[in-house]
Amino acid sequence: MLCNKNLRYSNFIALSNIQILKRIQFEAKFYKIYTPNFSTKRSMQSTDLLGVFIFCRIFFNFSKSIFS
Repeated sequence: MLCNKNLRYSNFIALSNIQILKRIQFEAKFYKIYTPNFSTKRSMQSTDLLGVFIFCRIFFNFSKSIFS
């Protein structure tokens, strides 16, 4: 019984993580926000910084709503 309960809980966590990632992808497409490519040697532009800021804000707001 205990093993079954733990399995259901881990499945719930995995499912919620997938839902969070799908929501972030949807928000990124909706706002046309793309994470900057850090492998390039160019300096980060202000649009990259704005995209990172909004991406982080969406992620933290969404994770707060799920875990509260």
